[in-house]
Amino acid sequence: MSTIPPSSSLPVHTTKMLFLVSHGLQSPLSAIRWGCGRLQRTGTLSPDQKELLDSIQAEGRLLSRMLNWLLLLAKTDDGAHTADVQKIFVHDFLTACMEEKLPRPLTLEVTCPKNLTIQADRTLLEATVHALLFAVSVSSDVKTLPITVESASSPDSCMITFDATLSLTLMEEEQAGKPNRRIAGGMSGFLLAIASSFSQAIGGSIDHETAEDTIRHLTLRLPIHPSPSVIIDAKKS
Repeated sequence: MSTIPPSSSLPVHTTKMLFLVSHGLQSPLSAIRWGCGRLQRTGTLSPDQKELLDSIQAEGRLLSRMLNWLLLLAKTDDGAHTADVQKIFVHDFLTACMEEKLPRPLTLEVTCPKNLTIQADRTLLEATVHALLFAVSVSSDVKTLPITVESASSPDSCMITFDATLSLTLMEEEQAGKPNRRIAGGMSGFLLAIASSFSQAIGGSIDHETAEDTIRHLTLRLPIHPSPSVIIDAKKS
């Protein structure tokens, strides 16, 4: 099993840049949405034009979601995120995720003990799971996604496995004084890195099996109870 590297902790200048990027791109994105809305209200579009407009609007929604995640990541790394650590029933939480509007529809089949609970920051846990679901949606051709949840006593943790195979766009990452390494790029690489960063912020990690340009069995490993540092941060916020 391999672990997906997070995109944080980030240098201070990178965190500030994420704030600027996420805020700055909202204006042109709003203009695109406004233009699409005007076109949609004309009522004179051909079927092909309507299909193209629907595609543009879907990409706009995805971009908006990604920008919001970048902003949340910057706030989390900068200590500006108000933590919300609470008791979460994992089965109910994952069932609620079925209502999430994904780039491509997925039917979720959740196998999880109904009484299994964890203590976690709900906002960051939602961002983690939603980013993983988005990654599966854009990088896999499955229509039904089995999600299996297990608990382990050593260490006291919860493992959420997304049983899908994701096709990746690989890119070369330059490393100072070291050979280049191949990492997941493109949309799937971005979504997986974001999910990994959020999972790390709540004391977890994301593992997977690798085969050439695909990965499978994404497993989100989370502590049943948050670390003392997470609890302290929540009380400070």
